[in-house]
Amino acid sequence: MSKETKRDLRNVLVMALADGKLTEDERGFIHRLREQLGVSKDEFRRLVKQFKEHPKKVTLPRGGPAAQRAIQLMASMAAVDGQVSDPEQRLLDKLTKWAGLKSKAAEPAAAAQRNQSIEPDQVSARKVSKLSNAIYANFAAWDERERTEKVAELAGFAEASLEGLLRILESYRTPEGAPDALELRTLVVRQLGKLGDTRAAYYLAQQVTIGDMEDEITNAALRCAAAEALGKLVGKDFSPDRAGVKAAREWWLSFGSRQYTSLAI
Repeated sequence: MSKETKRDLRNVLVMALADGKLTEDERGFIHRLREQLGVSKDEFRRLVKQFKEHPKKVTLPRGGPAAQRAIQLMASMAAVDGQVSDPEQRLLDKLTKWAGLKSKAAEPAAAAQRNQSIEPDQVSARKVSKLSNAIYANFAAWDERERTEKVAELAGFAEASLEGLLRILESYRTPEGAPDALELRTLVVRQLGKLGDTRAAYYLAQQVTIGDMEDEITNAALRCAAAEALGKLVGKDFSPDRAGVKAAREWWLSFGSRQYTSLAI
């Protein structure tokens, strides 16, 4: 990770927590930015550990394109949920002035705050976020049918569905009252298979390839479901069992990764 990439990611984390809370929309923004910048999960974990030691430290260049980019990334972070809080706006104004930039450098945030009309995709994203939170809060109390129906409902919001489902799949968050997130993630991969969006192939393959083939107990249901879902997306008949997982792994390592990794969002 370059010094500039580390700086930009760290600054975005500071902005995300400027108002003392981290929403699902903000989590998604950070996740997408990490991938766009080519930062591995291990690198990001180390960065988060360092960030926690000094959670309010911001590093900005003075003037020029680098400062402009840094401010705009933070402005986009603040505006991602459609509303810029007062603490976020104060921080943006302060940093913009310190960096020697004109106030328009933070316009993405101000524009989002002023905008009274919400685009359809923004509406869907908010509904996905709200439903995701409801799933995490009530999953343990629902029966199997309700759990399946709610995750299926999450898959019904067009473009926003893919990001919402992937956010759950990639999250370390456990539903309240549940021993782990394996059942929820298993339902999610099944919906990803039905969604038909090949951009999910990379993420499903990661679930298939995680773990030791000789130890199929811990994540067996998740791996098997991911193998079957991956097959549906790429036109392969991977059965939801140990044999299907093995076939999916071999296909991914020999061919699939070269074709589908570049499609990941």
